[in-house]
Amino acid sequence: MTVPLDVGTLQRLRLEDRHHEVIHHRLTVVTAGAGFGKSTLLRTWAERSPSVVLAVTAADRSVHTLAKSLLDGLRLRTPSLARTISASEPLKESVGGAAFASLLAQALRRRLHRTITLILDDVDELSGSESAKLIEALVRQLPDTMPMVVAGRSEPPFRLARLRGRGEVVEITASDLAFTPEETALLVRRIVPGASSDVTELVHRASGGWPVAVRLAAEAVSAAPPKQRPRLLGKLGKPGGALFSYLAEEVLGAETAQDRDLLRTIGAIGLVTVELCEGLGIAHPRTRLAKLRRKGVYFDTRAGSMELTPLVAEHLRAQYPLSKRQRSELLLAAAEWHCSKREWKPALERALRAESLPTVARILAKHGPQMVTGGDVRLLLQAIEMLDDRGPELEQLRGEALQSLGEWDRALEVYESLAGDRASIDPGLAWRMGLLHHMRGELDSALAVYARGRRDGNAADVAMLLGWWASAVWVTADGARCRELAEESFRLAGKARDDRALANCHTVLAMLAALDGDRSGNEAHYLRALEYAERAGDLLQRIRIHSNRGSRHYEEGSYQESIEETSEALRLAELTGIVVFRALALLNRGQATFRLGSLDEAMADFEGAREQWQRLQSRQAAYALVALGDVYRVRGDRAQARAAYEQAIVLGEPVRDSQALVPALAGLSRVVSREDPDTATSLADRAIAIGPSLGLVGALVSRGWARLAAGDVTGAAAASDEARHLATLRRDRAGLAESLELQAEIHPSSTETRLDEARSVWQQIGDPLGVARVDLTRARLLGASVEDLRSITLRLRRLGVRELAEQADQLVDRALSEMRPKVRIETLGGFSVLVDGVPVHATAWQSKKARDIVKILVAKRGNTIHREELTEILWPGESPDRTANRLSVALTVVRSIFDPDKNYPPDHYLKPNRTSVALALGVLDIDVDAFLADAYTGVRAYRRGDAEAVDMLERAESNYRGDFLQEDPYEDWAVGTREEARAAYLSVARALADLASADGDLDAACRYHLRILELDPYDEAAHLGLIATMDANGRHGEAHRLYLQYSARMAELEIEAAPFPTDRQVSS
Repeated sequence: MTVPLDVGTLQRLRLEDRHHEVIHHRLTVVTAGAGFGKSTLLRTWAERSPSVVLAVTAADRSVHTLAKSLLDGLRLRTPSLARTISASEPLKESVGGAAFASLLAQALRRRLHRTITLILDDVDELSGSESAKLIEALVRQLPDTMPMVVAGRSEPPFRLARLRGRGEVVEITASDLAFTPEETALLVRRIVPGASSDVTELVHRASGGWPVAVRLAAEAVSAAPPKQRPRLLGKLGKPGGALFSYLAEEVLGAETAQDRDLLRTIGAIGLVTVELCEGLGIAHPRTRLAKLRRKGVYFDTRAGSMELTPLVAEHLRAQYPLSKRQRSELLLAAAEWHCSKREWKPALERALRAESLPTVARILAKHGPQMVTGGDVRLLLQAIEMLDDRGPELEQLRGEALQSLGEWDRALEVYESLAGDRASIDPGLAWRMGLLHHMRGELDSALAVYARGRRDGNAADVAMLLGWWASAVWVTADGARCRELAEESFRLAGKARDDRALANCHTVLAMLAALDGDRSGNEAHYLRALEYAERAGDLLQRIRIHSNRGSRHYEEGSYQESIEETSEALRLAELTGIVVFRALALLNRGQATFRLGSLDEAMADFEGAREQWQRLQSRQAAYALVALGDVYRVRGDRAQARAAYEQAIVLGEPVRDSQALVPALAGLSRVVSREDPDTATSLADRAIAIGPSLGLVGALVSRGWARLAAGDVTGAAAASDEARHLATLRRDRAGLAESLELQAEIHPSSTETRLDEARSVWQQIGDPLGVARVDLTRARLLGASVEDLRSITLRLRRLGVRELAEQADQLVDRALSEMRPKVRIETLGGFSVLVDGVPVHATAWQSKKARDIVKILVAKRGNTIHREELTEILWPGESPDRTANRLSVALTVVRSIFDPDKNYPPDHYLKPNRTSVALALGVLDIDVDAFLADAYTGVRAYRRGDAEAVDMLERAESNYRGDFLQEDPYEDWAVGTREEARAAYLSVARALADLASADGDLDAACRYHLRILELDPYDEAAHLGLIATMDANGRHGEAHRLYLQYSARMAELEIEAAPFPTDRQVSS
């Protein structure tokens, strides 16, 4: 269908027909200067198929503004979009362009079932802004059902080389848009009926086909007598300033003085509507604007509003200028009209353009808080910072704006300046300032600031102060003090009837109920908190509540419910740009995913949470480090686990953060218990001594394992009994199952019964790792068939639990043959030596140098090392005369470790001579050697297409528990073997990802891509393969979040990101 054309427009089929290219390409770029008819062409295309058209302005440099405009336009075409991105949830100014684009693309992939074109005009207005990143991200992420068109006077403000190389871009330039001689003649004769060929040729020659000049020339010619037309046209020069000014004067000169004044008014104000013009007292604006618009010369129009074309506006300013006073009065009148309509942002924009600081100050004082809530933060901040005399209220508002934008250091400077060194401060200032310290994990500073807040101020602010104060005290495990503050907060919030304060205190009361084991109270308080937060429009609280509810479901073993809650928190956090609680939501979701057996996905969430907290310089990064430590420990990567737990302790200990310290100490206890049970006991006891916390059950279980490793069965039994009792009280089903597993090891007479109970619990809560671990324990303690053992091994391998899979493999070997090496050396993911299956305790080595000798010899892969080289590594710079005897002593220690009963000759395990030393590989079980053999054999079989490749590759992948000798990252002698093993692992994982994709096993493909990225975060093929696999698996939201991460990684390398992959690209 063709739109009825105004007299000044022309149907241009050669351009209109290129619409078929538009809808079959990812992107169409229309680039030309002003007056070439870009907007007219875009409107014509929009009429040919369902489209959303948005004319971009300078205001859209704000992501908040542009995002709202996009959503408003898209909802008209896709009403169901509202179910995914709710119109009732205001977008925060701090939301990132790429983050919003990801959310929008995700929603459209789910809701858009027909082709709709997204058309954006004047995108060059966005150059250098965050909104440009939004548009770039949309170009790369929108589904195939939404092709994009971007138009502007210059190239789009982002890179397109990669898309051009893929043939995904249609380009239309000024030369394509210029009128042909035939088009010029058609338009001139439409405006000047009967114009001769001489006239039309003169117009075309003078205008060069520049459409706006052709239209203006035709308007000027139509007003002149026929005999004067050739003379008039003879005055025209080349397209440009002189031509346009002359023609504009001819055309504008023909308008009435009243209409010229109307155009001057619009030029001064900018974007206007008929209603605004009526509000300014302009007579008959609807009729007059319609008449002017029909000429097709003056206006750029969009839904319900219009503004002058840049060239006309420039000409009016030069030839018909308003005085500064006239311009200011018009803008201030427009600002007052916007205020009367509760449109605070355009009101402030007009006041700023009028340079009326008193009006700016008045708007900020009356409506600033609503602007912060509504997300118009950047403009508000710009306005405040223009004022010299701000006063404490505006300064506090400035702090809130900075805080909302994530500029915490600057916000804190503002708050500290307001607080000064006064002993007591305003409660509103105290809770905002304390909350910044609180979010950074600086609990002592937060508590000190909260304590300075006065109790005699605004009741709602005092209630908020006490609520946040109680939250900080809860983290330190002081339950009594937390309860006292929370109850007082509840009393004041109820008295003030303030929804935000009520949401805050109900959240704290829910947290207290969790500590008490009162799950029904916990649920009731969270539901009330959520109700009040939604009523208050407090998105920060809503995100916090959904994250906390996810944590509660996790603690009860309801992992799917936990994922649903935390996913909602993530959606809100990404929509609003509230970073700190996005990190918390990622952490909580990762914990639930971990329990469901998706270790690699959990690891990605934990890494994301850690990165965000570290970017904010928050000590709460300790929570993510604890979670990472848990994954590393379960996978058997003890060196990485230890490092993560120790970092968490360093962050949590200075501020007495019990929620980080207790699980970190307990986790570290589990890591070291095998080799140093006394240290493990000490660590667990430190965790228990901290007091009531959500991690107390885990700490008691850790103490039990440590005492069992030390041979203290009575102490282990006492700890396991207490853990079981507390887990039952708190409805902590995972904690209950772990305590039952421990009791099965302690009480041989009831081993089978307790393992059955533990397995039943793990099955009920859907934890496949727990089930597989119980089955392995049953096989080890009660025996199992080779077939059952192989089944357990396969399950553990696919879960990525490499250490336990290896133990299951050893049970298979033991069942099949009595001939097996007595000594096993483990170097992948951490160093340890096992003799007859028993770990060698740290104290047995007598000397660190003896351990180092074993490590160095393993790194040599069976090759000899000269004694002089070995002593130089062990005792650098010392005389060989002094170190030769030391080396002999250390080698003797190694022999005694390997063969404590001296059953073999001295050269059975070590092959020394007068000049060199080597390991006897044939009698040792060395994990890195076995891994490399399986890896190389498996990859060769995969490349040949052998059917048995999968088994070999899976065994190799399972046995890679971490980098070779991770605890020695800076030792040159370890680098070669470490890099060889890592490269072999990446080859194995890539092969398995390809095989899984080819077999349609998308979950497995995801796991292998994630494992590649864990080792190499910049592997582009793995990124794109993971994204495509997630999307093909129906996990569209996660696919888009991963695409954001991929884009960020490529940006770090200054590489243009590839478009969002489709399910056709799953195999990478």
